[in-house]
Amino acid sequence: MQPYWRGGAGRDQNILVLIDNSASMDALDGPGGRSGLDQAKEQIRRLIDGLLPDQKVCLISFASTARKLTGFTNNNRILHEALDGIAVVHAASDIEDALRLAQALSHRAPFERVLMFSDRNFPAEVGLALPFQLDMHKLDPAGPNVGITALSANRSGGAAGIGDQVGRWDVFVGLEAAGKKRPIIANPDQGTDVRAVAAPQIATVVVRQDGRQIGTEVVNISADKPERIMFPVDADRRCEIAVRLEPEGFDSLAVDNVAYLDLDPARQLEVYVPSRMRPYRLALGALPGVRLHTP
Repeated sequence: MQPYWRGGAGRDQNILVLIDNSASMDALDGPGGRSGLDQAKEQIRRLIDGLLPDQKVCLISFASTARKLTGFTNNNRILHEALDGIAVVHAASDIEDALRLAQALSHRAPFERVLMFSDRNFPAEVGLALPFQLDMHKLDPAGPNVGITALSANRSGGAAGIGDQVGRWDVFVGLEAAGKKRPIIANPDQGTDVRAVAAPQIATVVVRQDGRQIGTEVVNISADKPERIMFPVDADRRCEIAVRLEPEGFDSLAVDNVAYLDLDPARQLEVYVPSRMRPYRLALGALPGVRLHTP
């Protein structure tokens, strides 16, 4: 008699619970709303409070690695303290690491079912033979979110440290959006829903070099079309590049709105050319920013 519990498990003696606490679980379901981790904790608290006398629960949290929080126990105080102590880790989730730990525990304590709480869509197959049934309890989707998904830099002009391009960099920023989708109706008379798209989101990208603002750009990001923008940077010495994304309106996840990159100082290109290749040595030796090794 646990109507909130989807998929059964009401009479299982040992219940293993996997809780995703990766970065995306910090996303809110709306302005002033709850995070994915808060939703998971609320459901698991109800499970703990509704345990039968002969039932026991084991809690495992996982992000990039899995961590066993309790053994199999029906002690409400231990379970609630362990659950309350779970915090979001700013890392991606590794489902296989969590399942490997669950697989190892199955050799010591019998259980037929594992309950997983996550906001992620995991692969349909993993490279493990699981001796238990896995019940996914996907949480309510988060609200709209824009974030920085890539940050990289290339030296301008191709080869490093040649000619006038010494100390010049091209910094590339990758941006993506996600959010609840609205249907697009192809035939209003028949009500044919052919696809759904998320509304574009507007944000400002601000780039700073060692704390000094060097560039800004307003972007319109669609969920079906990631953005990639480039900023030129002059850097003759080691410096830190900070990129901050400032969304307009509600943004469900703040941790992916900032990224950092260290740029190393430009160096001469050191080249070895055998002495018998005299024409090549003369040609390369004439280029600025190139130092020939003496054979």
